[in-house]
Amino acid sequence: LDYNYNHSDKQIQKKNFIEHIRASAKLDIPLVYIRKENKNYGTAQKIEGKYFNMLTLEGKENLQMCQDTAVITIHSMEQLGNSFSPILDYLLYKIPGIVFHLEPILEFYDSGNDLDDLAIKYHKKKNYLNGYLPALEELEQKKMIKVIQKHRTHFGNLFEEQYSLIAWKPEP
Repeated sequence: LDYNYNHSDKQIQKKNFIEHIRASAKLDIPLVYIRKENKNYGTAQKIEGKYFNMLTLEGKENLQMCQDTAVITIHSMEQLGNSFSPILDYLLYKIPGIVFHLEPILEFYDSGNDLDDLAIKYHKKKNYLNGYLPALEELEQKKMIKVIQKHRTHFGNLFEEQYSLIAWKPEP
């Protein structure tokens, strides 16, 4: 598990990281609480695996999350379709320091563009994440969260763009 965590500065290395590795309605969803051992930067942190189901929240009692925690999802929430409320509500309840999503985001596509239109159809056919960005924007309007950044990276494969970025944090 090396998503360039070894290039983090010392302040970031002191934080707790949670990364959603995989999502499936049929399987428990592994969630890794990351404390990376990095001999090059003089840290000695452990990596500990935990199981967590983003749909049912089964396994939440095994997670340690606080205001110093960064939650990072990479291609895991895409599997939730429009059933993202349990994990979103849980994150709002636990109040992590920041949440990063690298996910395909339906709302970033332009239906007037032929390639985007195909991506929209593919996204809907696969029942990928749908409605999450509008839900976050509604929470921001209610001053429950602050969306720090949201943008389309224009990076993916022939069918979709899996690396759109959304970064947000709960408001105190």
